Amino acid sequence: MPKRVLIVDDDKEILLMLDFALKKLGPEYEIVTAMGSLEALEKVEQEQPFDLVVTDYVMKEITGVDLARAVR
Repeated sequence: MPKRVLIVDDDKEILLMLDFALKKLGPEYEIVTAMGSLEALEKVEQEQPFDLVVTDYVMKEITGVDLARAVR
């Protein structure tokens, strides 16, 4: 079963770059992206659990620290 990684950033270019880079890790990782913290919270609530969340620190809706607390 692949490890699930959620990438969260409100900058589309950074999100795409991280997505591209992490997909090179191989098929044993499922990479999911979220454009901002609110979308990330929806994905966390609606989908299977994530093994790792990589988040931006400064975002408009919720900071990366607050997002990490909410996900935890």
